[in-house]
Amino acid sequence: MKIIANIYYLIQPVRSLYWRICKPKTFGARVVITHPQIPENVLLIRHTYGDTTLWNIPGGGYRPGKEKSEDAAKREVMEEVGINILNLKKVGEYYSDSEGKRDTVILFHGTTTETRATT
Repeated sequence: MKIIANIYYLIQPVRSLYWRICKPKTFGARVVITHPQIPENVLLIRHTYGDTTLWNIPGGGYRPGKEKSEDAAKREVMEEVGINILNLKKVGEYYSDSEGKRDTVILFHGTTTETRATT
C-alpha cells in the first residue's frame, strides 16, 4: 500500500496540471459513514497525496459505463479504510470544479459496526 501512496503523491502535480488545462468530465462517489449507536461521529480520512492537511470523507472516482455509483462507493471505502458499509443510501449529488476538472459527485450515507481505529 505504501508504494501506491507514493506513486499517487508523485503524480498528483501532473494530474492537477492536466485537469486545469483539459478540464475533463469526471464522476465520483463519496460516503458519509456513521456508527449506528454513535451517529454523531463521522469517519474522516486524510489522503497521502494533494493537500495532506485536509480531512475528507472517503470516496473516489468511477466510470458510469463500467460501474454503478453505489458499487464505486463501497469499493472506495474498502480500498481507503478497509471496512464494509451497511445501509448505503444516496443523499444527493453535487458538481465541483475546484480541482480544474468538471466533477459530478454522488454523495451517500452508510453505517458500519466496525470500531477499530487505524493510523
